[in-house]
Amino acid sequence: MPKPFPFSLAIATDICSVSRIRELLARKNGNSLIRRVLRPEEILENKARCDDALEKWRKVANMKELHAWKREKGSVVVEKTKGISDEVVARHLQRMIEQDTPEAEKSLAKVATFMAGRFAAKEAIIKAHEGRLTFHDIIIRRPPDDALGSKAPLAIVLPQSGKEEDGQVVKISISHDTDFATAVCLAPTGADIAAAPAPSVRYYQSSSLATRHLKVGTPGGMLPSVNDALKRTLDAYARAIQIVKVHYGSHRENAVLIEDFPPEISTEQLNSLFQSRPINVHIQNPKEDSGMSRWAIAIFKTEYEAHVAASTFQANEGHQYRRGHIGPCTHLKSSSCFVQRSLVETNLEERYQDAVDIIGPGRLTRYHTVEVISSTFQPPNSCERLRYVMFHLKSQANGFCQIAGKRGPDWVCGYVLFHSKQEALDAIARYDNTPIDSPWGLLQCRLRILADQMPSTGSQTKSSEDGEVKSQHEEVQSDNIRIAECVPDSGVELNSPPQVGDERIV
Repeated sequence: MPKPFPFSLAIATDICSVSRIRELLARKNGNSLIRRVLRPEEILENKARCDDALEKWRKVANMKELHAWKREKGSVVVEKTKGISDEVVARHLQRMIEQDTPEAEKSLAKVATFMAGRFAAKEAIIKAHEGRLTFHDIIIRRPPDDALGSKAPLAIVLPQSGKEEDGQVVKISISHDTDFATAVCLAPTGADIAAAPAPSVRYYQSSSLATRHLKVGTPGGMLPSVNDALKRTLDAYARAIQIVKVHYGSHRENAVLIEDFPPEISTEQLNSLFQSRPINVHIQNPKEDSGMSRWAIAIFKTEYEAHVAASTFQANEGHQYRRGHIGPCTHLKSSSCFVQRSLVETNLEERYQDAVDIIGPGRLTRYHTVEVISSTFQPPNSCERLRYVMFHLKSQANGFCQIAGKRGPDWVCGYVLFHSKQEALDAIARYDNTPIDSPWGLLQCRLRILADQMPSTGSQTKSSEDGEVKSQHEEVQSDNIRIAECVPDSGVELNSPPQVGDERIV
């Protein structure tokens, strides 16, 4: 009988087509692949490499769609007062497309190469592991001391608790050769590595109507897989926004947050690292036993100065001095603060009653709801514009999504329901305060997430004969409008431009 292998090791390999990954990323819901493969902390760590680069491609793709739609319309005048025809707009779009396409193609290729390597690596780890694993049971990070990017990534199989510090490190090697990415994993066998109990991501993607009433995520707050470092970062965002509101009025747009820098750096040294000098700097020194790092807020004269300061901070001459000592610098108006901003600024008591009246308390407590509100969607076509924006949000959903809306005297608002809080937050990250190309030009609105559990608002509810919970606020029902209702495999085409025209609200 042959002797058994003398070491408790398992080896596995996997190969992934870069061109196939590129095709998936190029779709409208391309970021769903990133969410499927990467954990939230991995997405945050590689935001510039993935989301920001992929956004360049989406911008060009949206311009191409709008260009094709304008050419089909011919020479219909869109703005009679200015005399701008669709033909003129189409020519302008054509020039922009030709100018931005090369860089967008390059960005998409880089994202595809990176994601193909991560996909192959995690598949190899799954093959080498004895138990059942999903992509979100594995985290792959760049080594903290690898400034040049020459070392192999650090791969960790997370235990049942989900704590990274209790995970099992496995060895991986990733290689890229033209159109393919390959990965090899060397992992221990028989180790006490328990996979996280969360259902597989593939299960949610393959499920259809059976998942309509399944709630994903943890109730009442933070994302289920966010590590302690990210929680501390979001807490810093919350405190920074609160300080700006209390001490500096409503000038959050003029403020930047500087995270994690040592006490030996003085206020004057911090000021010298910015391109323009801030008018005020607030430094927060946490207690020694709090586990928090030192952080600061810098207030500038204008929003533009704050944006430039945050953008050029890493490229400043003091970069070498700061390497490894000062954390990131974030403009408090930017999308980097979207999670905490949406959680901090939402006045639940004020907004919940409208949500109850429009979508009902049963669904409000069963799903994760994103509120879309804007005072810029003026008649005519205000509801069409709201629908257009909400269909873009619906594209972030991985399954069931319901859309409903309402129009007030000087605003319109709508609600998009998601199964997963991660999907809701991804939708906010992509579209909050972000211009969206539409048949009416660029549309922009604010998005807010409503908490999982409804607060005590004092509203009375009753159950219907079929068990559905309904609101008794019938006097508000006459002002409501159901924009659309979408279920999986419904065959509804959401990508086609809506017909110009307004829906009358009775």
